[in-house]
Amino acid sequence: TAYEIPKRDWSSDVCSSDLREAFVAALERGAELIEIDVRSTRDGFLVCYHDEHLPSGLAVCDVSRDDVVSLMSWNEFVDLLNDCDPNRRTGIHLDLKDVGYELLAVDPLINAQRPFFVTSLEKQSIQLLRRERPDEDAFLTVGRDRGSRSRWSRWWLRASEIFPYVNVMSTNASGVAIHHSLLRPRLVRWLRRRNLRVVVWTVNGRDAMAHLFAGRSIDALTTNFPLKALTVRGERTAARMAE
Repeated sequence: TAYEIPKRDWSSDVCSSDLREAFVAALERGAELIEIDVRSTRDGFLVCYHDEHLPSGLAVCDVSRDDVVSLMSWNEFVDLLNDCDPNRRTGIHLDLKDVGYELLAVDPLINAQRPFFVTSLEKQSIQLLRRERPDEDAFLTVGRDRGSRSRWSRWWLRASEIFPYVNVMSTNASGVAIHHSLLRPRLVRWLRRRNLRVVVWTVNGRDAMAHLFAGRSIDALTTNFPLKALTVRGERTAARMAE
């Protein structure tokens, strides 16, 4: 079960101390994974931030390090993990929001010997990571925001997400991180036959959690409600043992 900080907590006015408190709480609640979004400024400074734009309207990738001093830096986050979880009990689900800084992001985790896997929507990022850091897991994310795309573009994107087989194979991905609405049994079977893994995001409903845990067909689940997920998983485990 991975703990994903609710997106409302990633609003533009959240500062480093707020995220520190949230991550410490996740560790204390027993989350086995913490999902963290990372972006890079134009001068290569990595920050823990979900949104593409700052409150000023400027994109994170267009500003300098001095413009993001209130945000938690990536190195600060890794240091926090080492301080709060020296035994490396909690792993990291590292979600890369852009391209161009993949190795800068993963190498601190490798050096810290922290268990982790990477997800990205961008095929080139997965290809690079699987080529340059072949011992680390990198998952192709399936579930891109269709936003203001044209009708034809939205249709094509949807088709590629329902049938992501070519994209997965072309990237040499370790598996997929798929939005729960796109998960299909045939895709899971196809991945399993190739020893590829399945991460599902973001699952907040009790019934959906119970269904996924009952099927035992996924490797990780991200949620904004880790205590609920741990409770549901415990209930499903107890039910199986009683059968």
